Amino acid sequence: MQFLENVALVSDVDTLRDEAPGVTLITLHQVKGLEFGVVFIAGMEEGLLPHTRALEEGDAGIAEERRLTYVGITRARRRLYLLHAFRRHTYGTPQLAEASRFLGEIPGEMLEVQLRPGAPSLGDVRASGAVRRAVAGYATRPNPVELAPQRFSEGMRIGHQRYGEGTVLKSTMTRGGEELVINFDDHGVKIFAVADATLWPIVEP
Repeated sequence: MQFLENVALVSDVDTLRDEAPGVTLITLHQVKGLEFGVVFIAGMEEGLLPHTRALEEGDAGIAEERRLTYVGITRARRRLYLLHAFRRHTYGTPQLAEASRFLGEIPGEMLEVQLRPGAPSLGDVRASGAVRRAVAGYATRPNPVELAPQRFSEGMRIGHQRYGEGTVLKSTMTRGGEELVINFDDHGVKIFAVADATLWPIVEP
């Protein structure tokens, strides 16, 4: 019994050495009382932070997630990076990612976006579409690889083996090929790489 009690109270945090070089991967639940020179908080998105389960719990769940976020933010001594994905694979399916509501609660003057030299300002980084503009303007480069021609266009009706019929909202040529944002009739908006999905055009009678 004494052994089990000791094991339950021991975690990797107990052996953490601040002077050791390297990157520490740790959850927000474990960082209370710790400090780091630089902190990265990944997944600042609805459904991750706050988590889906917290959203289901209502105000109490969201308040707890907000407290955890505050704990994580205040662990940084010099520099803090808050990371939000434009899209994320969920159970193998790419989905649009929505910025966490907690980003909107941070005063604008405390936020800074790192831009390439000569790039225009994004304005309010929390505004709708800011992340998409950042991806288009600052994260894209010329693709040295020859790509397949663009097959789909906005407004086209297409079919998918799993999600059925839908309408193309946007077609973009990326470094990996053509990428579609599709609004499926029965399954909502999803993102697909044409090369990785079975898609076909639907010819209206």
